[in-house]
Amino acid sequence: MPSVTDAPQSSPASARLPAFLLALILLANSAASQEQATSIQAGPFQRSASGIQLGSILAGAPVVVDSTAGNWRHIVLEGWIFTASTRTDRREGFDLSVRVAPTENLRIEPNGTIIARLAEGALLRRVRTRGGWTLVRREGWVPSRTLPEDRTIPVVAIIDYLPDTSRVEVSAPTTLMQQPEGNVVGTLAEGATAQVLARSGEWARVRVEGWVHRDSLRPVAGGALVGVTASEVRANPERYLGRVVDWKLQFVAIQTADELRPEIPVGQRYLLTRGPAPEAGFVYVVIDQAELGRFRSLQPLQDLMMRVRILASRTRYLPNPVVQLLAILETEP
Repeated sequence: MPSVTDAPQSSPASARLPAFLLALILLANSAASQEQATSIQAGPFQRSASGIQLGSILAGAPVVVDSTAGNWRHIVLEGWIFTASTRTDRREGFDLSVRVAPTENLRIEPNGTIIARLAEGALLRRVRTRGGWTLVRREGWVPSRTLPEDRTIPVVAIIDYLPDTSRVEVSAPTTLMQQPEGNVVGTLAEGATAQVLARSGEWARVRVEGWVHRDSLRPVAGGALVGVTASEVRANPERYLGRVVDWKLQFVAIQTADELRPEIPVGQRYLLTRGPAPEAGFVYVVIDQAELGRFRSLQPLQDLMMRVRILASRTRYLPNPVVQLLAILETEP
């Protein structure tokens, strides 16, 4: 497989495997095809269906499909660009533009797989920065032929991580949940202040600080972390590797590890799962041979509350965490 250079300038793309956005899946008609359904074919990326070309998207790049107009699809593309290759450019609601000619790479993560090449002058929106890299977002149009057929249903959960200074005030008494549509953990009074850590659709993840009497506290059963997202694990692997978390995962299929997933021993059986809810990525769950019979009886897309230990924040080629199953806490029909 061709290697991907760490240099910011354009280089040949790795085309053997599709790349996945932190928070995008496209559901195919069968469980076996779900990992490949996100692939987009290589093609132009334009400002409008008949407008200026912003660059080109490489095969396998992850995108969020927004709408359709004739033979064109409106998409959202997000990725990391070398900060030195951009300049401040406050036009049309954007704040950056590409300053490198003729094109600059857009990557799935800093020094990661190249997913697009953006033309000099292409306007971008800054999401956040990390070291010498900037996460940017751009809407545009691609030919419909480059995307999966319409019968494939997009399910999107984009998580925007916000600056630490994003503080808000609760406008009315509200329920505090472990996760969207999850267990209630408390209530926040009107006027309470909180720090917004991330947003996903209509939900916001917040941090609230306060004091409680120590006699009302007790250790968490099993010492598992709750409310941790896969995106956080990928962003801070040194913090979460080896930690135990409780994740709600959707069972897809039993698979066998091969050399494309070196984080799992070749021949080891593992579960392909989707999640953790409400995220829409994939997680590889390593299981013992003795557990196989238990999972063969499950129907695809069954929800499971699992206690797992994080073995890897992602695989070498895909941003899918690898975890070891410790226990199944709850099964949902």
